[in-house]
Amino acid sequence: MAEWREELYRRDRGRFATKEGEREAAAIATLADVRNMRSFRERAAAHPIVHEPTTPPPGDRAAYTPDIRRDDNDDGIADRSRVGLGGRDTCPPGEIPRLPNLTEHERAVESHFADAYERDPQAKVDEYRATVKNNVFNTDDAKMLSPDYNPPKELGHTREEVNDLRSRNNVLVHQTANAVAKTAFLQRLDELPSGSSVLVTAGGCAAGKGYAIGHVEQAKALESIVGATWDAAGEQNSTENPWILDECRARGLKPIYTFVDADPLARWSSDHPHGVIERAAGKGRMVDARLFADSYAEGSKNFAAFHAAHKDDADVGFILIDARTDSATPRLLENFPEVALRADSDEIYAQASRIVDEKLDLNPAIRRGATVGRRIWGAP
Repeated sequence: MAEWREELYRRDRGRFATKEGEREAAAIATLADVRNMRSFRERAAAHPIVHEPTTPPPGDRAAYTPDIRRDDNDDGIADRSRVGLGGRDTCPPGEIPRLPNLTEHERAVESHFADAYERDPQAKVDEYRATVKNNVFNTDDAKMLSPDYNPPKELGHTREEVNDLRSRNNVLVHQTANAVAKTAFLQRLDELPSGSSVLVTAGGCAAGKGYAIGHVEQAKALESIVGATWDAAGEQNSTENPWILDECRARGLKPIYTFVDADPLARWSSDHPHGVIERAAGKGRMVDARLFADSYAEGSKNFAAFHAAHKDDADVGFILIDARTDSATPRLLENFPEVALRADSDEIYAQASRIVDEKLDLNPAIRRGATVGRRIWGAP
């Protein structure tokens, strides 16, 4: 037996010759990965974007730095994400939260949109509602009201220049856009007769929610019969679900929640036709890696807790969709996918950041949009 084992070691140089050899090879590979990731984290912390000078929020306003796992009412669902309003919050009344650790230029972009909203909230809501199609409300569409994100055509920007602005400024206008969209959505709910249904979509950033819903018959059929759709931004981490349920119940409406599960790193990669990087190259709107990671890890846990609490409620519906196994052919799930709950936000953040850093030909605006969170919330 010893001679046979030694012969295998000589022939295969130790690779897969025995179980011991397999374990040894795996241990070596794991150690190499750990060392490489440690080296990457050190480089990420030294990235120039981390050390750019910052400007505090205007006046005496405190920067918005919520604990994204805090759950004051112990319902298993976090109260806030890093961006946007709190899950149950609407605005007005109140002020737009201001992000921490922005540069002077970034602070000006944030304030330009936020100040305009705070001066006349309803004017911005009316402006947004005039653009809403098929009663689908979402934060990303409301960003189009910001001239720093969507400059007026008369300024003569090229398509590439507009995309660059959307990639650079995406996170900066998110707070105000979320406030606009949430207020407009509530106004639409006020217009619906009791008994109407409302569709809510959820999942990580670029999980393929629209594609999945359009290719799963049970979900697709809803789009033409619901009175309104809340197409949730992945960055909100499914913190808005309880708010929507409360608002629907107050009006006698039935919300139907869809959750799309997808592989986060596949959706981040530039090789995926519907991935974050590929989408930014075509449309702008690059998602920061920190927020992207949270949307899958924290968002899945929040949605799972909400689903567990309300799956048997007669006035609530759920549709769970698997876009992880085969993104081209999404399918219905009977239960919430356990694999989604194993996602680790810090690990996804580090891996996504590494992909960006190693892609040397990446558009500078996309790179900045993907990495600005290293300064705002900390390096991976």
